[in-house]
Amino acid sequence: MSQSSEVFDRLNLLVSRSSVLPQLSDLLERLLRLMRSEQTNQAPLRRMISSDRALALSVLRISSCHAFGGCGLPNNLEVAIDRLGTKHLYDLGLALGVHHFIRIMKPRPRFDPSRLCQSGMFVGLLASSLATKGKAFESEKHDPDQILAYALVKDFHIAIMTIVAPNIYDKVAEYGAMRKLTFRAAFTELTGHTTHGIFSSMMKAWGFPPIFGEFASQFEPPVEQFAHDRAMACLLLAEHLANARSFGSDAWTVQTAERNELLPLIGLTPEELEAILKDTENDVVNYLSSFALAA
Repeated sequence: MSQSSEVFDRLNLLVSRSSVLPQLSDLLERLLRLMRSEQTNQAPLRRMISSDRALALSVLRISSCHAFGGCGLPNNLEVAIDRLGTKHLYDLGLALGVHHFIRIMKPRPRFDPSRLCQSGMFVGLLASSLATKGKAFESEKHDPDQILAYALVKDFHIAIMTIVAPNIYDKVAEYGAMRKLTFRAAFTELTGHTTHGIFSSMMKAWGFPPIFGEFASQFEPPVEQFAHDRAMACLLLAEHLANARSFGSDAWTVQTAERNELLPLIGLTPEELEAILKDTENDVVNYLSSFALAA
């Protein structure tokens, strides 16, 4: 077994143990318990959102974004929740809990938690808009309504790595910064593995729904596999555009390959894409400023 593979195996073993992982926030613990006991009943989750200031503010602000109609702030939380869609409300609630968990993490060299949060929101809102305004696919492998939830947690494993394996994180981040690679690409070059296995093991140890791991395992397949997967096509294009427009999650400059082949697959012109990008950038700035004002 190579040394790089041993590093991956050691890290994967660490994140597979809930005793090694950091304690989740009280909000996330309550959301997970509620999800396990009330999967078919959304009333308790709606009450929890109403009673939690951070969750309520997030739902209100997100529901006013262009990805969900751009109709401005709703009159009440019930209207906001209905705009976001109720089919996967528990997934979204958990994702928002993760988003808040990352936001208050301690920064370290080459790790900026606020940047990860900004990137997740940008990718989620942009990919949601792309899925809504692009063409409908003949069939869907993943539900486009789950795009925002996955985007908000897409970097959770990278953030947790700074706690459970800071030396490994620092080595990967230093290599990524030197080569102008994303953290994911640097991790793969150094270990011969993607980070998706780490993500899936970590989420399973904490008891998150398997859908998050399913998204992670298919985040970078060959483009021909996206022909019946609008959600993943939109997520991959949004992730690329986030890096290209300074909304990437890495705290250093990265160079990414063009993904122009995804635009006609989604069914949008460059002009339509540019308009969506401007709306998304404004929405992200407004969302983050609302939390700065509330702090």
